Amino acid sequence: MNRSTHDSELVPTVFVVADDPSIYASLEAIARAGGWQSQLFTSAKEFLAQPRERRPACIALDVALLHLGGIDLREITAPRADMPLVFVAARRLDPDHMLATIREALERSCRMLAREAELRVLNDRFGSLTAREREVLALVVEGRLNKQVAWALGISELTVKVHRGQVMRKMQADSLADLIKMAGKLHLQQRPSDPLGWWPEAFFPGHDAARALMPGALVVSASASLAKA
Repeated sequence: MNRSTHDSELVPTVFVVADDPSIYASLEAIARAGGWQSQLFTSAKEFLAQPRERRPACIALDVALLHLGGIDLREITAPRADMPLVFVAARRLDPDHMLATIREALERSCRMLAREAELRVLNDRFGSLTAREREVLALVVEGRLNKQVAWALGISELTVKVHRGQVMRKMQADSLADLIKMAGKLHLQQRPSDPLGWWPEAFFPGHDAARALMPGALVVSASASLAKA
């Protein structure tokens, strides 16, 4: 059964996964001091049953639960890559250090959510392009000139200019440099089996944008400095 200090969805949340009441009491006080809300889950299973919400958050996991077995850390973090993981040991809990650790974890969560939101917008824009416009985009961001794109696709240079204009408009790019940056953020990559040629990694159905952020997820310890996984 979970509890929360208050219900505002706009306030960053510290999700505490622990079966030790003293740990939650300590983290609840720390969260209150930082201006955040907290929620308690007495097991990983209970936490995973909680619907995911897009708001700044981190997971504070009692290391004692790891010794009990049955916890797959990737199962906890993979679907919630925007939530840094903080390990908590009751006997080594330093309130000041934990406050700083959680603050940095929540700041990282904010950055990851912002990036995820940006990717969703870019994916929507990319999805509005026609097959031919995607082909033109792929060649343009490689640095090809209009006449080179025309030769590669077997179309006229005028047609390339029309498609290029549509790409710039639909992607809402102010310049070629801006378009190249967007392509970089989408991680455009060529797939030999894809008849359309180029697609962003996060665009494929079932390829959650947050999953693409997993390599940058934080795993930190209450008694150690922050470090990337």
